[in-house]
Amino acid sequence: MEPDRVSPVLIASLCCLFARD
Repeated sequence: MEPDRVSPVLIASLCCLFARD
């Protein structure tokens, strides 16, 4: 997976999930 393909929204979602835990 290329880093360029990773959208900032996806990163934010993961961050939110981790913060929720």
